[in-house]
Amino acid sequence: MRAEIKDVKVVLKNYKRLVDSLACFQAIPGHSMTASGGSRTYGNHAEDRIINHVDIHFQVKKIERAIERIPDPQQRFIIDHYIIDKEYSRTELCDRFDISLRGLNNLKNRALLNFAKNYGLERPSDETKIVLCG
Repeated sequence: MRAEIKDVKVVLKNYKRLVDSLACFQAIPGHSMTASGGSRTYGNHAEDRIINHVDIHFQVKKIERAIERIPDPQQRFIIDHYIIDKEYSRTELCDRFDISLRGLNNLKNRALLNFAKNYGLERPSDETKIVLCG
């Protein structure tokens, strides 16, 4: 279970970087491929940039879909505003949800495990099934 949570945190940490990469993407105007389909040896990297852009877009959408499929709005909020954007501290979230720090940690771990399931990072073991259902 800890390995799954660690993997999820890496994916979510990279999410912000991926979103920033999409915002910075600019197509290379005025460049065209040669009749032979283009050659990367002549410095025309437009095709590579477009492929990279599509790949990043796919990764971002996959992460966003996994977050949207988390059924509990509090868990989605924790992922969006605590783990990804770091807008709130743990104390502020405890106050917002009127829960203890232990309750917040449990809620956060359930959110991360639900994300892992939706993203396809894990297959629930018996222990994980108990946590997700509880």
